[in-house]
Amino acid sequence: MADAMKEEKLIQTLKEAADAHHEYEDGALKGQLDTQALGWYAGFVVGRLGDFATPSALTEWFHETRVRGKFDIAAKNVLAHLEANGADPAFIAPQKLSADKTVATQQLVEVLKAAGDAHHEFEDNALKGEVDTQALGWYAGFVNGRLGIATPTQLTEWFHETRVRGKFELAAQNVLNHLEAPAETATATPKAKAAPSI
Repeated sequence: MADAMKEEKLIQTLKEAADAHHEYEDGALKGQLDTQALGWYAGFVVGRLGDFATPSALTEWFHETRVRGKFDIAAKNVLAHLEANGADPAFIAPQKLSADKTVATQQLVEVLKAAGDAHHEFEDNALKGEVDTQALGWYAGFVNGRLGIATPTQLTEWFHETRVRGKFELAAQNVLNHLEAPAETATATPKAKAAPSI
């Protein structure tokens, strides 16, 4: 993927992260400011594009730019750091959940395990070993980024029902049950109003 294409993909992903995070702050956090917003963005970006960088590194690089709405500057900064470290990021494509419930459960378990590993790295390094009090929201950002299912608020609520950490199969089954429920709206994150950004 050419550098310009990587930059554009990262810019688009940051815009989608901003929209999803705005929905998360309005819904799950009931309008409260997310003090770990840049870490949440990192979780969404790693969920969407793969482990081309660690969540703690992305969080640090997002802090450096302190840019609100200028995703091009944030993207250029991330790519400059990767280039300085000799890395050539290979972004993954978002996944689609299988229509087969058994396969979908296994897919979701694998995504939750990846989210758990990424979040563990984030807590150890970005939070210096402190417990992330909004961990379930972080998982929701990662899963929403990777699979585009439900909204971050819905996922956070569903993860609260099972306390997702380490209970990946139970959490996956609960999410799939909610997605199948006719009264639930479980589509990809809606294109909402313009969102605050990093």
